[in-house]
This record gives sequence, structure tokens and C-alpha cells, in this order.
Amino acid sequence: SCEVRGGAEKMSMPQSARTSHGQQSARRGAKRSAPRAQSAPGSPPGEAGLSESQGLSTNRSKKAQLALSLNPASLNQFNAVLERTVQQYGGNEMAAVDDVRTILATMRKQFDEIHLMCQNREAEFLTLREGVRQAETANLTKQTSLQKVEERHGALDDEMTQVQMATDEAVMNKKVYTHILERTKKEIDILRQRQMKLEALLGRKNGQVRDQVRSLQKQQQLKEKSSQELLQLDFEIGAERNLRDQSLSSIQEAIQGKKDSIRRRRDFDKWRHQIALQAATEAFNASAGKLRKLYAFEKLMGNALQRIIYAQVERSQATEEGFQKIREVTGLTDVDAIVQKFLNRDVEEQHLRESVREAEAKLEMMKGRFAEVKARTDGMTFDTDGSKTRELYVEVEECDNELKKALKHHTQNRDKLQRTTVQLDQTRRWILRINRFLHAIGLEEPQTIDSFEKVPSYLESLEAPLQQLNAMAKKHAAEGRTIKSLPSGILAEETKFLKDPSFVRSVCRVPSASARTSIMAQAAGATDEEAIMAEREQKKLDSSQKINEVLRKTQGKKGDRKGGRQSPTAAGGTVKPPSPK
Repeated sequence: SCEVRGGAEKMSMPQSARTSHGQQSARRGAKRSAPRAQSAPGSPPGEAGLSESQGLSTNRSKKAQLALSLNPASLNQFNAVLERTVQQYGGNEMAAVDDVRTILATMRKQFDEIHLMCQNREAEFLTLREGVRQAETANLTKQTSLQKVEERHGALDDEMTQVQMATDEAVMNKKVYTHILERTKKEIDILRQRQMKLEALLGRKNGQVRDQVRSLQKQQQLKEKSSQELLQLDFEIGAERNLRDQSLSSIQEAIQGKKDSIRRRRDFDKWRHQIALQAATEAFNASAGKLRKLYAFEKLMGNALQRIIYAQVERSQATEEGFQKIREVTGLTDVDAIVQKFLNRDVEEQHLRESVREAEAKLEMMKGRFAEVKARTDGMTFDTDGSKTRELYVEVEECDNELKKALKHHTQNRDKLQRTTVQLDQTRRWILRINRFLHAIGLEEPQTIDSFEKVPSYLESLEAPLQQLNAMAKKHAAEGRTIKSLPSGILAEETKFLKDPSFVRSVCRVPSASARTSIMAQAAGATDEEAIMAEREQKKLDSSQKINEVLRKTQGKKGDRKGGRQSPTAAGGTVKPPSPK
């Protein structure tokens, strides 16, 4: 770039400047061809510093190559990169630096020469100007030498013109050399920065080399340690192999001994089997007659058992026929009902005995009346057609029919009384649970219902607590709560009550005969079954409707909310009152 710029400036210079510039280029070429390894005695100090930096970089590269030569197999790639870097930045660039410094020294020298020449020319110009002044002064005295002075003046003007041109050329050269000097300084700074970067890179590479050398030493130590461990393991393996061979030999000897003992035991078992087989054959031959007798006895026993089975089948058939006749007579088809009827035969027998006593009393009364009538009609004549006797028989039959209807009605009423008593007992228990529930939420005081007469009065008084419960449900629904969250203690109590083993016994549907007698005695004044059932169903229906209405209102208010508590109908639909069971 410097040579191109110099060629462009050379084209713009005059002829003399071109000549001097050509001489300078020749001198630069001669200096470039000179060896750069050693500096001449008159060379500038920059070349000596450059040679010193080259020597330092050479020493550093030798040290790096020496460090890298410790492990050439693992650092071939780094060596190649380092050589390329040194060749790229240490060969051509250092030669360029030498050229630039040589050109700079030559330009400084030329500048000094031209500056000195300009000073000499200026002194000569001043001298000539003084001579011209003196000559002009002398021209006043010497008119004869005017022609010579004019010629001298023209010569001096020409010489002054040349000096002025040389001065302009020197000024131009100064500007060019100043520009070249600034560019050269900038390039030197760039090269210095590159040199610093290369030195930093060299330092990092040296650090990496040191780290790799340390890692190589650690790996060598690990290798030696692993070799020692390998030797130790080989020794241990050899010892274990010897122990294993000894153990294997002892195990094989033990196995061979076991095989021998097994073979002897098998031979002994075979001999014993042969002896037992011979003994069994002899015993079988000896007990053949006994076995025939046993066979005959077993056959007889089988026949007897078969006969017994046939007899039992006939007996069970007769029992089944008896049950069938009982079904036909009683009109009952369920076996449990038949069994229940037989279980109640004591009560029925007692009732029948009472009926018999009543019939006998009535019969005695009829006999007395008959004796009175006979005494009153003694000696009287009767009609021979016997119409009154026939009417008497008809009246007796009607009385018998009425007695049968009365007995049938009595049996039906007794069954109805039993069912009504059971239902009333269930209602009483349900009322107790409702009372505990209402007492837990503070709507009612605890009450004791020990008789069936208190049930209707309590059901009538239940309307006010239900209205309060409805109002409370509406209030909690408006607050975002549900009724289900209130009676937590009642739920635990009912769960405990249901898990009680005595629960089944307490709700038994078929009480004993004495219990039924006592219940019948207690429920003598009970109300009619249909009225009680209708009232009970009506109360259940009313309570279900009220609870469902409250829950529908609650769900309507909380329909758009999410994450709230689940309502009682979320999992099972309509809430039903507790079953009497």
C-alpha cells in the first residue's frame, strides 16, 4: 500500500522530485534485499528492538515446543494450530514490520537531507538578496555595469524560482512523508496489538500445556496406582481360585459320598420292596378267604344302607305330602309362614281352649234353656211335621257359622294387631331418633316415649320444630352452608347405633310368644291400622317435600358457585326421612 501511494505521489511530482523519489525507491529496494537477521551499525534503534522481539518470540516458541514435546501423541492438534498461528502472524507480518521500519528510517533520512538543503538554499537566497540589494545600491554609482546587474538579476530570479519550486516540492514531500508516518504509526500500533494478542494466546496455550502436563502426571500416577491395584487383585484372585478349587474338590468328594449313600439306600429299598412284595403275596394268598367274607359283608351293608335310604326317601316324601296338605288346609304357601304358624300353635291352642270353654259354657247355657223349655212343654202335644226342630237345627248351624266367622275375624284382628304393634314400635324408635336429632341442633328437649299413646301427641307437636328447622335451613342456605354440616355428632351416634350388635335383636320382626302376648296386652287400646298408616305416610310425605323444597332453593342460590360444599342431594337425589327399620 505504501508503494502504490508512493507511485501516485510520484506521478504528481515535478521532474526533479521524481528523480529524487526514484533514487529513494532504489535505496529502499537495496535495503529490503539486505539480510534482516542482524542490524547494520548505522540502522535505527527500531530494527534492533524488532530483532530483540523476534529473539524473545523464538525463545518462547522453543519453550512451548519443548513443553508440548512431553506428550506428542495427545497434543498433535494443538501443535498444528500453534504452528499455523506462528506462521501466519510471525512470518509475513514480521517481514512487513521490517519493511515498514526500513521505509520509515529512509524517509526520515531523506526528510533530514531535504530540510538541510532547504535551509542551505534559504541562507543562499538571503545572501543573494543581500547581494542584489548591494548591487542595486552600487547601480546608482555604477551605471556602466547596469547590463551586468540585470543579467545577474534575471539569473537570480530563475534560481529563486527553482528554489521556490524545490521548496514547494519539499513541503509536498513533507506532507506526504507526514501522512506516511501517521499511517505507519497506526500500522505499528495494530501490529503491536496483534503481538500482544499473540503473547496472550501464547500465555493461555502455555497454561493449557501446563494443565495438560499436570493432568498427564495425575493420569500417570493413577496408572501406577491402578497397576498396583491390578497386581493386588491378581494376587487376591489367585488366592480365591486356590480356595475355590479346594472347596470344589471337597464338595465333589461330598457329592460322591452322597451318591454312594443314595445308591446304597436305593439298593436297600429295592431289596426291602422285594421282601415286602413277597410277604404281601403270601399274606394275600393267606387272607383271600377273609377278603371274600369282608366283601360279602360290605355288600350286605350296602343293601341295608340302600334300604334305609329308600325308607328315608319315603318318609321325606310323606313329610312333603304332609306339608302340601298343610298348605292346602291353611292356605299358606311360604314354608316360613307355616313354621311360624306352628311356632304360634301354643297361643292358638290357648285361644282355641278359650273358645272351647266359651262354647261349652254356651252349650251348658243352651242345655239349661233346653231343660227349662222341656219342663215348660212337658205334657204338651207337638206338630208331627217337625218344622220347629228343623228351624232349631238351622239356628244352630247359623250360630256355628257365626262362631267360625268370629274366630276367623279374631285371627285376622290378631294378625293385624301384631303388624300394627310392630309398626308402632318402629315409629316410636324413629321418633326417638328424630328427637335426638332435634335436641342435638337445639330445637327440642329430650323426651321419653315409653308407650304408644304418646306417639300421636308427639307427631302433632312435631310441626313447630319442623318449621324452625325449615327456617334454619333457609338461613344457612343463604349463608352458603347446608343442613348436613350441622348434626355431625348425630351422624356419629347413628353410625355407632347401626354398628351395635344388639341392633338386630332390637328390631326383630318376630318376637316370642310371651313378648307378643305382652305387646298385645299393651296395644289393646291402639287406634286403627289404616288411620295410623295414612297419618304416618302423610307426615313422611310432608317432611320430604319440605326438605326437598329447602334443598332446591339452596341449590338454586349456589348453582353458579364452584368449590362449595356438596349438598345432601348431590350424591343421592331427594333426601328421604329415616326408615323405621
